[in-house]
Amino acid sequence: ARVSCDSARFQGCSECDRALVVMNRSASTILVKVALEGPGFTLDQAGAYSMGCLTSPPGHRGASAFCPDRLPPGGACFEHMRFCPEHSGVSRGHLGITIEDSGKSQTANAALVGTAIYNAEQLAAENVRIRHLAEMITLPNVHGVVLAYSDHRLVINIQVNNEHDIKEARKKAPRELEGYKIEVTTYSPVDYAL
Repeated sequence: ARVSCDSARFQGCSECDRALVVMNRSASTILVKVALEGPGFTLDQAGAYSMGCLTSPPGHRGASAFCPDRLPPGGACFEHMRFCPEHSGVSRGHLGITIEDSGKSQTANAALVGTAIYNAEQLAAENVRIRHLAEMITLPNVHGVVLAYSDHRLVINIQVNNEHDIKEARKKAPRELEGYKIEVTTYSPVDYAL
């Protein structure tokens, strides 16, 4: 299957055209494992803060939002997916769901695709980020290198795994690249839509 997500602006998010729905028609509790990979693709956990804005997909009334690890007999749940781009252009990802019942497992997969929309200023900064990505990714404990706004200016943000890695990365990172300030922060999942 292929899941297409609407185009999303820089530091914005879009909805994907399908929701993942799990229904347990067996007589026993099933184990549910959802794996989502790919830059910018996420399950819409922001819905937990949106006061019930998430509605069941058509034809699946009564399904509860956010699938638990264990789904009882007759239970149904759903997950909405979002695309919050981490870089310009087209992003591709993968959704895998594994259902386990009485020691037997079954996996379904879907390909994910979404396109980022960057304005001219953001594209210029993105090109600098891409040109220097290989050297920045080799700094200690780097999780990723992304664009961000700081004091209303675009910066290149080096994200490290833990707070205690910031000091070491700052020592080794340049202060700026081609006119763009470098910041070092800890990685946190993107969630622009709260």
